[in-house]
Amino acid sequence: MAEQRRSDAQAHEPTAADIEEERISFQKIVNTFALYRQYGYTMVRRLQTQYERISERHRELLPNYRLKLSGLLNAVECNAQFVNQFIVDAASVFGPEDANVEEENQIEEADSKQHLSSSSASLESNTKTEEPTDTHRVDDQHPHPCSDQKHDSSSHHSLDGDAFRLPQDDRLQPTASDMSKLKSTIRQFVRDWSAEGAKERELCYGPLVEVLTKTYPPEIRRNIRVLSPGSGLGRLPWEVAKLGFSSQGNEFSFFMLIPSNILLNCISEPHSHKIYPYIHSSSNIMEVQDQLRPVTIPDVSPRDLPPGSDFSMCGGEFVEVYGAQLSAWDCVLTPFFIDTAHNVITYVETIYDTLKPGGIWVNQGPLLYHYEDMSGEPSLELSYEEIRHIILKTGFSMVEEQRRSCPYTSDGRSMFQVVYECIFFVAVKPRVSEA
Repeated sequence: MAEQRRSDAQAHEPTAADIEEERISFQKIVNTFALYRQYGYTMVRRLQTQYERISERHRELLPNYRLKLSGLLNAVECNAQFVNQFIVDAASVFGPEDANVEEENQIEEADSKQHLSSSSASLESNTKTEEPTDTHRVDDQHPHPCSDQKHDSSSHHSLDGDAFRLPQDDRLQPTASDMSKLKSTIRQFVRDWSAEGAKERELCYGPLVEVLTKTYPPEIRRNIRVLSPGSGLGRLPWEVAKLGFSSQGNEFSFFMLIPSNILLNCISEPHSHKIYPYIHSSSNIMEVQDQLRPVTIPDVSPRDLPPGSDFSMCGGEFVEVYGAQLSAWDCVLTPFFIDTAHNVITYVETIYDTLKPGGIWVNQGPLLYHYEDMSGEPSLELSYEEIRHIILKTGFSMVEEQRRSCPYTSDGRSMFQVVYECIFFVAVKPRVSEA
């Protein structure tokens, strides 16, 4: 049966067209990083324009509005300095051969020239800001450029200047969806690597980690292999490694892989970087400072792992990477993951096949299907009742099930809150004698 599953899910050998598509996708993401500063300046300029269009009497009712715009502009600059590190890392880690030389030169030039042209009066800041499938072993010897210096965006920034030049090839031009993913990544840093995200991590990751610690005593953990697909910026597999397990995270998106490599391999000091994750929306804000508040990352040193820890991150689509790894893992953890599938049945079967007999699968998350509204993308959207039936028919035994409330990249101070009623379960693959 496992052979048939691998045949059903196995991807064809990459063709020249596949490789070119991957190169274009990669370069488009790098261009999104390069465009962030310009995007942010456009956002502030729009707010400024709207303010200048209202009557003088109405402007007098907002004596501190320009001060808020200055704060937003400085926050954009601080974020842009952080995001620009992704561009350098993308070329050095994931292969400069994947990026067109001319486009790389444009990006490097953009680092010093990314300022947005504006026909309106410039806004001067007068306030100081508050402060391809590949496995990467996480260690202290990573040779890529990085900085533990805190970013100071207190210098004056203007909305005037030259803009980053978009590539002429339409395929390489970032879309609104690409920029949305980058903004989501910035918010993900709060969830995974800030003190502010600790409560959400406890709700999301805590139940999975609790199952691990109750199932496997410390003395055997070094030999217990734990896989965390869809691990984003890598906090969950890092926490698993810190507990003494052999841990690997898996992620498909370069929007996550590139930043996670920066954080895990290039940053050593806690609270050494500052970001402003809440500036991209002006809706549902109680107080101005809620939008302008900074968050420092990481809340811990990513290098604070036990000596000899076995921790790695693997890039690639889950089924393609792990579909042939039969009986290779003792445990699979899937928080907020199974609804990212084109076909969730392939996820269930791949998890079953990759687990050793007696291995456990711990899941928590909603069913907000990633591809549901994407034109041209296959998407099988099943209810939990249907998925549960498939889990049991595949061969798992369900040993625990419950509903748990959990937010996702939430802003605790926002007037708008989303809390998912997640399904939490623990499923066990039968031992050979039980099969």
